[in-house]
Amino acid sequence: MVVVGATVVIPIFGPFGVLWTFFAIVMTAYHGFNALSGEGFAHEVVDVSIPSHVNEVASATHSDAPDPSPADRLRDLQQLMDEGLISEEEFATEKARILRSI
Repeated sequence: MVVVGATVVIPIFGPFGVLWTFFAIVMTAYHGFNALSGEGFAHEVVDVSIPSHVNEVASATHSDAPDPSPADRLRDLQQLMDEGLISEEEFATEKARILRSI
């Protein structure tokens, strides 16, 4: 970068070329320090590990309860229809699907 700045940019652009070359030197030094040192110029460290309590909460939300029986599913389906949350057509379609799975 310094060679390009000194041989091309400064002669063509004058004071702007000097400024451009200065910034190129600063950026090269900054990135070189970051790449070659153990610490670099990092201002903060971000911990991306998952805390143990998150795994406990996640495992507690996944229950090992068995799937509801077809009779329970049919009762739930009837309750949905009684409450007006599904239509008779939806009830009939879902009931047929549950009965086919038996």
